[in-house]
Amino acid sequence: GTCPSGSFSGADSQVCTPCPAGTYSSTTAATSAITCIACGAGAYSNTTGASDSATCLSCPANTYHTGTGGTSSSVCQACPSNSGSNAGAQLLQACVCMDGFSGPNGGPCLVCNASVYCKNGQANPCPLNSRATQGSSSIGDCMCNPGYYGDTTMSGPDYPFLCQVWFMFFSLICTR
Repeated sequence: GTCPSGSFSGADSQVCTPCPAGTYSSTTAATSAITCIACGAGAYSNTTGASDSATCLSCPANTYHTGTGGTSSSVCQACPSNSGSNAGAQLLQACVCMDGFSGPNGGPCLVCNASVYCKNGQANPCPLNSRATQGSSSIGDCMCNPGYYGDTTMSGPDYPFLCQVWFMFFSLICTR
């Protein structure tokens, strides 16, 4: 007889051998293990005799796997601390620093310094005359320095004076 998909028989053998874990084959009547295709990077399968790539499961979020043919979730390596990835990540560089931390993709990710906010691993300066606390993650975390007023979230060319000296604001309102 012929072997079903997910298995193969040697040239001189009548015995069907299942494709090993970490592989699958949709080929029927296969005569070589070459027809067993490895699960791709970022995935694994503990199923033997698999006939469909659907048996290859994505590594969970906040992990990655660079190799192919993974046979269990233990091949999925954790992203470095303070970083994360989407499910099925194939490279260390898919691990991006969490908000409030800065560093290159793949780490290390260090807590964001005061006076800047960190989003997607990038440190962004607070507007002039404002600062943020350590670990800030949005421009809304930037507060005007003492003696200044303004709304730091209204940044851009239409709002050139974000944090102004208090008496200047007062003089703009109370003019003769």
